[in-house]
Amino acid sequence: MKSAGQPLSFQTLNTTHLPQLLGLSASDPHAWSEGNWLSSLEQDQVLGLLKDEKTWVACLVLGWGYREAEVLYLLVGEGYRRQGLASLLLQKAFQEAKDKQAERLLLEVRASNQAALALYAAEGFKEDGRRKNYYASQTSLTGKEDAILMSRSLVS
Repeated sequence: MKSAGQPLSFQTLNTTHLPQLLGLSASDPHAWSEGNWLSSLEQDQVLGLLKDEKTWVACLVLGWGYREAEVLYLLVGEGYRRQGLASLLLQKAFQEAKDKQAERLLLEVRASNQAALALYAAEGFKEDGRRKNYYASQTSLTGKEDAILMSRSLVS
């Protein structure tokens, strides 16, 4: 697989990859804490996307339920956005979820994250509902913003 001429590869991550994940997520204003990352590395499926087998450019965390998978976190590094990497990770997530007989893929996203909402809509996700005032927000007059719940069917 290639993006902008660079070879890319997926890797399933474990607790030894914590420093790389913390570095990658440093540019995210809503980044997980070290404790959140450790918890996910121990119980969820964390997929890393590498460029040139050494540079971490993106990651995606999948949680598992009965016949469902959930995108818990999706991050593309600051210098690698708008290159289709989030779509690559979502395609990988779709395949992983189908391989484990999941019937749908779930996620939630901040209502203000227009780039993510456009990406998810383009990837076939539909809005299922909202969690009102779910996230803290420094840009909202109320100090809160909604979480938009979305899903995509994985069955034909």
